[in-house]
Amino acid sequence: MNNPIISVVMPVYNGARYIRESIESILNQTYKDFELIIINDGSTDKSEEIVLSYTDPRIIYLKNEVNSKICVTLNRGLDAARGKYIARLDCDDIAMPNRLERQKQYLDEHPEIGIIGCDIITFGEGREDRYFEFVHNPDGCRAGLLFNTCFAHPAVMMRTSIIREHNLHYREEYKGLEDFEMWWRMSQHVEMTNIPEPLIRYRKHSEQETQNVSDSVAAKSTEFIHERFRSYVPTLTDKELKVIANYCYAKWSELDDDALSILFSICRQIMHSPKVKASKSFSKAMAITLSKALVFVKNNCPAVKKRAWSMDNKALFAGIMPFDWYLKFSFHHIFHR
Repeated sequence: MNNPIISVVMPVYNGARYIRESIESILNQTYKDFELIIINDGSTDKSEEIVLSYTDPRIIYLKNEVNSKICVTLNRGLDAARGKYIARLDCDDIAMPNRLERQKQYLDEHPEIGIIGCDIITFGEGREDRYFEFVHNPDGCRAGLLFNTCFAHPAVMMRTSIIREHNLHYREEYKGLEDFEMWWRMSQHVEMTNIPEPLIRYRKHSEQETQNVSDSVAAKSTEFIHERFRSYVPTLTDKELKVIANYCYAKWSELDDDALSILFSICRQIMHSPKVKASKSFSKAMAITLSKALVFVKNNCPAVKKRAWSMDNKALFAGIMPFDWYLKFSFHHIFHR
């Protein structure tokens, strides 16, 4: 057979309750030239029985004989993919009927983009539908990766050529943030963005697997924080990196006046780093990203709440906060005092 244009990679572990709905959301796509690679990671429920009940030749079924966890399972799917593009979907989420068509069209029309995501709608039993909006431009996505992932993992579509050319795989040592770390490495090679449409219904439920973070995984997470910030300011000291880690881990009680001064200094150094100053549009995107970070500090850090407005003034004059965002936060402060 000719290779399909799109390979959809769907890992499943004990997903019998929802997997039928997820499979059919792919089989009923408006775009038809795809393969659906389902990797059963040692399920002990009826997941296999459900998958094998389908006779659609576009379904490729793979099985791990033992539970090998998410990174091994996803990498097996990446390696098996034959399509020009690789899309992700989890076995409890639902793709909108035009999801593949819209993302393929975007990648076809924007060769500079290597990975495309989209907005999502979160839902679940006993929950109201909620629209979740991601950043919709490449500069904003690249800047936002300083602090967090810029995608919903099951909503992405990637160029297979980027995966093959740079030998990109999910890393087991970053379990729990394997997708975030993957996007960070991909951002060194390609642009990425999101379509401003909710093309995925992202299910929230009590059966979702939780991550038990081991000491080694926690250490890799901290190492990853250091890597991201030192990519902009290689000279950051251990003390400065500790402040950043405390912010990223939401340890608000650790952010006293001295730590907040250090945080401002780090933001200023990032804004004046060569990578940020090289592009006016990226500089603005990074300023917005850092401004959002400072808003989280204002909203959560006891040492700041009583002088939140003065913090905005300081950020403005330090060249961290754009003037339009300063006005936005100032009006918000005035009308919500």
